[in-house]
Amino acid sequence: MYCIGTHGDRVKDRKFKIKRGLEQHYQGKDYRVLIEDTVIVDNTSSGKGKAEDPSLQDLRKAVIKFTQEALKKETPLSWILFRKVIQVLSKKYNVISLENACIIGAASNIPPEDVPDVLMFYHELGVLLFYPQIDGMKDMIIINPSYIVDALGKIFPLSVNPDQGRHCKEWKLFREFGILVQPLYVELWKEYKDTSSEIFLKVLVHFRIAVEVKTDKYPPPSKQYFMPLVLKSTKVNSSSLTVPSDSIQAAPLHITFNSGYIPPGFFTRFVVVLTSKMELCFEKDIGIYRNRVTFRYQDPNSTTIEHVIVTDCTDVIQIDVQHHHLNQEVVSFTKICQNIQVLLEDA
Repeated sequence: MYCIGTHGDRVKDRKFKIKRGLEQHYQGKDYRVLIEDTVIVDNTSSGKGKAEDPSLQDLRKAVIKFTQEALKKETPLSWILFRKVIQVLSKKYNVISLENACIIGAASNIPPEDVPDVLMFYHELGVLLFYPQIDGMKDMIIINPSYIVDALGKIFPLSVNPDQGRHCKEWKLFREFGILVQPLYVELWKEYKDTSSEIFLKVLVHFRIAVEVKTDKYPPPSKQYFMPLVLKSTKVNSSSLTVPSDSIQAAPLHITFNSGYIPPGFFTRFVVVLTSKMELCFEKDIGIYRNRVTFRYQDPNSTTIEHVIVTDCTDVIQIDVQHHHLNQEVVSFTKICQNIQVLLEDA
């Protein structure tokens, strides 16, 4: 990877200083080992022969070398034939079975035991989707990736007020609390008949975008899934929490990253994992947001219920534990906090 600064023609006298500043900026960062070099280029000189910035020529050579060496992978002719058949079928079908994939493999002179390797190879290239690690998808190959992308896109409408039809209550629950209920997703995905709506949910669960929950927000036996990614954010800072008068709060726990910021998407996925271990709290005075989620935690040996507030502070994840003190407590607050810390570490 190269760190490239453009418009070098405007900073000719300061190119070295700027380059040094950039290098100092990411010195000590985890991604530093990925950076091959830092260059400031005069992009206005591109294609001007001898007048071209030498840095552009070096970059061009580096790209050519990378594509010819690092990206080069010998592929058997039989695998190429397999891909061509898949591409033809994808114009008419969205999903095929592993059995059919093996038939195509046999016709392409690929042994049955090699077909999973071929599928994973083309999965990594984005030609198809093959998730043998997901229960219910071991024998399923999605040969038209846009099929599943379009389906999952149904729950992320671009319109602020999507066509709600007869599911106004369900849409409101989804937007305000991040709870996707079975009647809504069945309705949204009813046109995708090549697979069941439960398969789409399994994909979301696998990638920690959703987690199955049980709440009093919707009547049983409908399934419910929590998706913090769809929630609105709120303004937060590390000292904005108000502790109720009848409660005490432990010193906050901070999860930090060497990069100096929380990786994109990490917080909501972290919350999804925690949701499988603790109960979501929907109390009105607390609220539930994309960047702040509150859980209820009760130690198996305690009669008290703790509030565990998880907050995305941009640079760190802050964990606050609020304890409602009782006159007689079986388990000390210190012990409860230690148990919660173990739970967080497991997540």
